[in-house]
Amino acid sequence: MTCRVARRPFDRLALEIPAEVLASTGQFDRFLLLDFDGVLHPAQAHAEFGSARPLLKEQPAAGLFIHTGQLAEQLAPYTAVGLVVHSSWRMTHIDAEIRSMLGPVGDRLVGATDRGFDGELSILQFARRLRLGPSMFRVLDDQPELLPHLVEAEVVIACDPACGVSDQTARERLEYWLASSVSD
Repeated sequence: MTCRVARRPFDRLALEIPAEVLASTGQFDRFLLLDFDGVLHPAQAHAEFGSARPLLKEQPAAGLFIHTGQLAEQLAPYTAVGLVVHSSWRMTHIDAEIRSMLGPVGDRLVGATDRGFDGELSILQFARRLRLGPSMFRVLDDQPELLPHLVEAEVVIACDPACGVSDQTARERLEYWLASSVSD
């Protein structure tokens, strides 16, 4: 048996749009989906703690979320861009905790992708729920190989796991998308 992959896989999911999701996205017309490890801090920073997570006030000293300031600076002119977390951190933290961790960009948090789905499927589900075309969202991740359909759809901005969003190529690709107009 062979399976065919849709050119735009997010067109294949038929999901209803919950009212609370729509309400939380009202001020935003484009979305940046974030991984944390390898994006907002070096991938190895989290690995040093295992399943234990330092207290919020101790996170910067521990090397966690050290790139949120750079992300805030880059997003500043683009007030219509909301943030959605697809990181595995969404499985162990509620949205209020995540908002605090995100510091200067926390006010842009719309929420997390569905905690009942993993990885790429959670992102595809979110995009389908909001009927987002490819120009309306980007995914920041340090492991694009885990997101093959999204890479094919050209919505993934790959980050170097050691540099995260401070990586020059990732910053340039993000800026290109931020500065472009939505034309889907």
